[in-house]
Amino acid sequence: MTHSPEHARQRIRVEKRTIIALPTSAEMTELWNFRELVIVLARRDISSRYRQAILGGLWAILQPVVHVGLLSLFLGRFARVPSEGVPYFIFALSGMILWQYLSGAISSSMMHLGTTSVLIKKVYFPRLVLPASATLPSLLDLCVNLVLTLLVVVLCYQHNPIPQIFWLPLFILLAIVTAFGAICWFQSLTILFFDMHHIIPFAMQLWLVCSPVMYPVSIIPESYRVYYWLNPMSTAIAGTRWCLLNVGEQPSFPQLLSVLTAFFLCFTGALFYMRVSKWFADLV
Repeated sequence: MTHSPEHARQRIRVEKRTIIALPTSAEMTELWNFRELVIVLARRDISSRYRQAILGGLWAILQPVVHVGLLSLFLGRFARVPSEGVPYFIFALSGMILWQYLSGAISSSMMHLGTTSVLIKKVYFPRLVLPASATLPSLLDLCVNLVLTLLVVVLCYQHNPIPQIFWLPLFILLAIVTAFGAICWFQSLTILFFDMHHIIPFAMQLWLVCSPVMYPVSIIPESYRVYYWLNPMSTAIAGTRWCLLNVGEQPSFPQLLSVLTAFFLCFTGALFYMRVSKWFADLV
């Protein structure tokens, strides 16, 4: 018997208590058993992303370069936004690496949510596979942008990022955890509420403004800094910039707030996603 989306939403409202139930060990084991499906879906996304594009994989380089170039012109040259003594192009490029990963992972997950509707309705698999696979394809773009930024930093800025660059994997991991949690929440809410299609782009714009991509953390007053670290991308981006350029905020105790927020976002997002996903086949 086929249920309408409205009927499925009524079931969700009736069974609210199941949404906050903790995941069982069987559910987590099942997700691990389907890890190969995560890789297969990620490969499909990577192969289809630039397949029919004229420039192909060059878009992975052109997008951040063009974006940073415009920021350098309007914010660096005209608005004179401070850049910690570093040329603004390099300053913004170092901050764009992880933000490009986050925004790319979220936008890709939203775009492919509809294309997996047939798979959701016909094949059983742990639904948490979908957000897990969505975090992987953008890592390829992240690696490309990281290599590009390192070349610019070493060859143009003539700065040696060793030894602080060994901290970089920790900040990348923080961005991945944040992306996973955000994707879980956004996909779940998009399935439940159609308005999320309009809210998510607006939310991403606000998130960008609240992250130190275009400006240094030093312009944030000390009295507000503790609230600023509640944004996990603040620590991830500021830490990446410190690793590559040795400027700005070094890892410090207050930044643990970002780590706690990221894992809270990831944990609660996964819980909500697993409970709501049982109605995906009715709502997609």
